Amino acid sequence: QDGLDGSVTGACNCLPEALVGLDAAVRKHAATGGGEAEATACQRRLLAWHAAFSASEVQEIVALKHAIVHRLSAEGFNDFPTACRPPLTPPPDAGAAKLAEWLRSAEF
Repeated sequence: QDGLDGSVTGACNCLPEALVGLDAAVRKHAATGGGEAEATACQRRLLAWHAAFSASEVQEIVALKHAIVHRLSAEGFNDFPTACRPPLTPPPDAGAAKLAEWLRSAEF
């Protein structure tokens, strides 16, 4: 609503449809004046993901890989690795459990 010149969305790569939907809604708004509801829904989904990985205390890239693996496994791709190279570290058990719980419970 306030406009922007660009964004860095690396941590949202696990939600490409939300990013594409947000872009489509903004373009719709620019062309026809509509799209606010769609943009709000997409933005809420992105903010929910950001809040979830932030609350889990899992490093952003590690959380992203876990989210991508979660989504890929739902599509039948079960051999995608979650390991990251140093200096990234595996998530602490509590953080991984929090993140996994959110991924299972959310409409992710």
